[in-house]
Amino acid sequence: MKKNYYYLYGTQNEDLPGLAKLLSDKLDLEFDRHESDYLGEYFKYAGIYADKITLERNFNSIEDSWKEEAFKEYPTLLYVSNITGKNTDKLSKSKYLEEAFPQVAGIKLLRGKIIESND
Repeated sequence: MKKNYYYLYGTQNEDLPGLAKLLSDKLDLEFDRHESDYLGEYFKYAGIYADKITLERNFNSIEDSWKEEAFKEYPTLLYVSNITGKNTDKLSKSKYLEEAFPQVAGIKLLRGKIIESND
């Protein structure tokens, strides 16, 4: 049974570049800056600690809508996915971030989801 791990974290830190630098300094997560018409400015990490982490603004001013309306008190969202490799490795990476993130910039776990498949 293959398991894919998806997590949503939030923080009240609204400074995306500053948060990316803080996570780099504290947890050795190197983020690259990106720009998109849909997301606006966002930062993306891919490496040994997660298959993918994105730092995004919760409110999209172009669309005038919330990405995660249930979590309006968190202006910055961190989407984490671990979907490649062995289940034990994906779980280990996910648990590491679950323990490390709360120690940095008030990052809080908002939602976690494990999807199982027979692939």
